[in-house]
Amino acid sequence: MGRRARRPALFVTGCGADANPLPRRTVELSKRYGRFLADTVDLVLDGKMKPVAGPLRAAFETVDLPFQQPATRREFEERLSDPRLRNYARLMLGILDSEGKLPDRYPYPVQVWQFGRDLTWILLGGEVVVDYSLRLKKQNGWENVWVSGYSNDVMAYIPYGQPAPFRAAVEEIIIEKVGELITGTAGPQAVRSIGSGPFRGTAKAVTVNAMALALTIPAR
Repeated sequence: MGRRARRPALFVTGCGADANPLPRRTVELSKRYGRFLADTVDLVLDGKMKPVAGPLRAAFETVDLPFQQPATRREFEERLSDPRLRNYARLMLGILDSEGKLPDRYPYPVQVWQFGRDLTWILLGGEVVVDYSLRLKKQNGWENVWVSGYSNDVMAYIPYGQPAPFRAAVEEIIIEKVGELITGTAGPQAVRSIGSGPFRGTAKAVTVNAMALALTIPAR
């Protein structure tokens, strides 16, 4: 694909933690799906493309996702007898021995790149399910919003509607933070303080000269 386009080919994963190609689990199927993707990219490259202009404004912040109540030391000790859970139980017991307790939250990374008015790129950590992409595109625009998972950190599945191992409404915490960063990158400010409550933080919005951009997306 890179040779066909005469430029580096970069793959970015979307929100597909709950999606799999079927059938699967063979090398030949993987090659077939790869060829299908490459052929699809060729179709896009041969079609009419829409330029993406700047300026580029980017913002990054972590937001705390609270965990549900963790297992007790006794429960982890009981899991040592299960070969499937033994390594994880040892890891958790080690944290309990060194720290005295397990973390009650995880600093989740959220990032937004705003390419002028042409494209909003939302980058989320973890294995994100498709519901986030559908909701964020519905809220911010179907034609000019990209949503990517596996960005900046991969720690767990990021669920929607089924919060474990996080507490309920984890999706609302993430969606709210995305909205704050989109608002913050809409203007020229370089640094802004955002958030409220016990998890207040600082996000930096950086503007990059549009001359550095060389992006195109398919025209609709």
